[in-house]
Order: sequence, then structure tokens, then C-alpha cells
Amino acid sequence: MKTYLLLCTLPILTIIACNQPQTRVAHEQWFSNTKAEILRQATAEPDSTAFSFSDDRNQREQAQFIGHHLLSKKGFDHDVLRYEIYFSKDGMFQFRRDYHQNGRPAFEGILYNNDGYGLTTRWLENGREQSYGVRFAGKPVGEWRMKQQKGMKSYYQDYGGTTNIEKFPVLKKM
Repeated sequence: MKTYLLLCTLPILTIIACNQPQTRVAHEQWFSNTKAEILRQATAEPDSTAFSFSDDRNQREQAQFIGHHLLSKKGFDHDVLRYEIYFSKDGMFQFRRDYHQNGRPAFEGILYNNDGYGLTTRWLENGREQSYGVRFAGKPVGEWRMKQQKGMKSYYQDYGGTTNIEKFPVLKKM
């Protein structure tokens, strides 16, 4: 009787599970794998580096290339790193990190065709998380964890929509 009951409920549970929205774990895995592959592709030994400067020379951007392929960009303000962007070989994916003036992280996320995809995190200048959630085609979707200022409790904001991980862009290994 137990075997019969198990055989009857297993297909039902499988169908129910397949119709559920993707879990945070699936998004974390997509983000982690995509970030690692972008960084792997962008860490080839550059054969050239280009610099550009603002008129007052307080801001500069450093871009590294191999052949004509852009590997990475780093932006500095008064010699403080303000952002770094790493590019996939096909140029479609970017892993981006922005920094506050004090050097602490301000933003981290992945872009595909200049639209945000996957987990996105923003931090306050004091290092505390400001927001954390999933973007799809540049728009926040699902539930995001939010915090406004020091001492404020976290709250959740639901942007609606579901995020089927199978619809996320896939970075080809090169």
C-alpha cells in the first residue's frame, strides 16, 4: 500500500514543483556561474591598455584589450576606483561592480545587451545592504529585500512577475 501511495503522489509532486516559480537558489547558481565565466573570459592577458582622462584629469578610465576585443574597463575618480566592468568574449555580457567614494561596494550585477539580469545587490556607503533581488530584461521582478538607512529594519517589496530561469540568457563557454 505504501509503495502504491508513493507511486501515485510522486508524479503529482513533480508536476506541482515544475510549475513553481524559480527558487532563489537557481538564481544564485545562474549568477555565480555567469559571473565566473565572464571573469574567466575577461582575464586573458591584455595586449594593449588605453587610458582616457577628464578635462581636469581627476577622472580616468582604463580599458584593456586583446586584439580588438574589450576585456575590461576601470573608472577612477581622484585615483579611487569607482567602477569595474568585465566583458564576455562575445561582448554581450558584462559583470559590473560600482564603488562608493570610500571604496566600499555600491552595486554588483550582470548585464546582457545592457539590460540587467539575475541577482543585483546595492549597498549603502556604510557597507550595509540596501537592496537585493532579481532583474529580468532590466526590470526588477519578484520579491526584493530592501533597507533604507542605518537603523531601519529590512522590508520586502514585491515587483510582481515570475522569473523563469530557462528564459535567462546563457553565456557560451569559449
